[in-house]
Amino acid sequence: MNLLISTLLLTISCSSNFYEADPHQAELPPASHTVTFWNLENLFDFEDDPDNPGDDEFLPEKEWDEARYLRKLDNLAKAVKSMETDVLAVCEVENRRVLEDLIQHSLLKDDNWSILHTDSPDRRGIDLGLLYKAPFKIESGPTLHTIDLGEGNGTTRGVFEAELSISGVPITFLVNHWPSRYGGREKSTPRRILAASTVRKIVDNLLQKNPTKEIIVLGDLNDDPWDPSVREVLKAVRELRPVIHPSNISINK
Repeated sequence: MNLLISTLLLTISCSSNFYEADPHQAELPPASHTVTFWNLENLFDFEDDPDNPGDDEFLPEKEWDEARYLRKLDNLAKAVKSMETDVLAVCEVENRRVLEDLIQHSLLKDDNWSILHTDSPDRRGIDLGLLYKAPFKIESGPTLHTIDLGEGNGTTRGVFEAELSISGVPITFLVNHWPSRYGGREKSTPRRILAASTVRKIVDNLLQKNPTKEIIVLGDLNDDPWDPSVREVLKAVRELRPVIHPSNISINK
């Protein structure tokens, strides 16, 4: 069993392998369903949450008002509609409400999206989430796995886990938003290595229980495919051809 990695904004076909995707290496197999990840970049509402000091920059007194919020939702809804995706994993959302506002947009409300969301311990109050629609069905979750950055190193978003199924096949989704390069790449690299190690442990535990488990790992890793966190710790591969070889594809069979 291998895994699939998707970074930044990437749409992928359902398969069962682990790679850093390069769409120029080979053609993807015919896909009947797609999975997409998108960093929504500070999708905050315009109301003050006293329990979240991280939203102070996104209030009317900071020129983030209802009009700007609705305009952002308009732009996001247009993009989501154009994706024609079945599962959309997201990061940098303030709360569940902003996801509800998004899927209730006039462009999306007839698509019958469902929401999975968890609150994260991130100091800015930004969370991870997963939107899905039929024929995908929820099986379990969501669960948020914390990432231990060590004493005095703050907190980060964690790893979001949920299990959906399609055509009777359960698929575990691991949604990520690893620590940024704030403070410099060299100084921040250990934090992303800890995040990668957390994901790798989750994956190994899942595969220990079920060696043929279907798993999709995706997110904004804040690292490049050749960085140690991805290549050495997560153990991703860069070659696309082995991943899309017919013998390695099971979900679409």
